[in-house]
Amino acid sequence: EVRDKSSGLFAFTLVDGAFMIRLSSRRSKKTPMAYVQVSSGLLAYKTAIEIVVELRGILESLGDIEQPRVSRVDLFVDFCSQVDMESWNRRAWVTRAAEINQYAEGELFTGWTVGAGGVLMARLYEKLIESKKRGKDYLHGLWRQAGWDGAQPVWRLEFEFRRELLVQLGLDGVSSVMNGRAGLWA
Repeated sequence: EVRDKSSGLFAFTLVDGAFMIRLSSRRSKKTPMAYVQVSSGLLAYKTAIEIVVELRGILESLGDIEQPRVSRVDLFVDFCSQVDMESWNRRAWVTRAAEINQYAEGELFTGWTVGAGGVLMARLYEKLIESKKRGKDYLHGLWRQAGWDGAQPVWRLEFEFRRELLVQLGLDGVSSVMNGRAGLWA
């Protein structure tokens, strides 16, 4: 799908189930040719390297491309637990972040965010609720393969690393990010 509007410095936006590709105009010298967001559904079934190869083929058909740079990394783990995730108060989080938020839908507690808007943010949220709202049913099969009973709540602990921090850590490209995942978890 070609969107009728794009955003910011990019003239065109192309979207399908796998990618959102924003393309700059040919006249732009400072803006990269493309900014790409990869869907979580694609990331669930293909490796980052496979995705980069596929994406490179698409972008090469549109023009000259540069070495890809990573602008954001989300590391996560999905799990089931009997722990009441709402039982903690804000002081239970050991962090330098000023912003700690908890969320609910009606009477149902849905999660926490720590450090929103910063270069490093953590989220702990009920992924089963989110997967149903956003049509991410493909996750249910993956969870079942890992032993999920189909009934228990599934929680996701996710850390979002933004480009500024990735550059500071020397994780600018896909291969350096892939090689540095253990360090990011640490």
